[in-house]
Amino acid sequence: GVMRKLLPTFNKPIYTCELDERVPALTVFPIEEVIKDQRCAYLNTTVAYSLAFAAYNKVGQVDLFGMDFSYKNNLHFAEAGRACVEIWIWNLTSIDAKVGVRRRS
Repeated sequence: GVMRKLLPTFNKPIYTCELDERVPALTVFPIEEVIKDQRCAYLNTTVAYSLAFAAYNKVGQVDLFGMDFSYKNNLHFAEAGRACVEIWIWNLTSIDAKVGVRRRS
């Protein structure tokens, strides 16, 4: 489909843990550098990896969309990964990055 046509010609880095010659834009995620720089290896979801990478790159703002780690009908239930994401949100705010969270309407 569309991704099969787009990925071979994409010209921005796509971070991954495994390279594939069919997609030249793939770049190995710098896991060792991120962990060393952030002094934290608590990474258990792609959201956490993304937030850690944002902290590593010292971004000024991150906006989060569509991450349902809890539900309005059961606020005491949390999906796996929620605590890890919360730690990385705290880490970003501790370096004065703004973190915006958008909810679905």
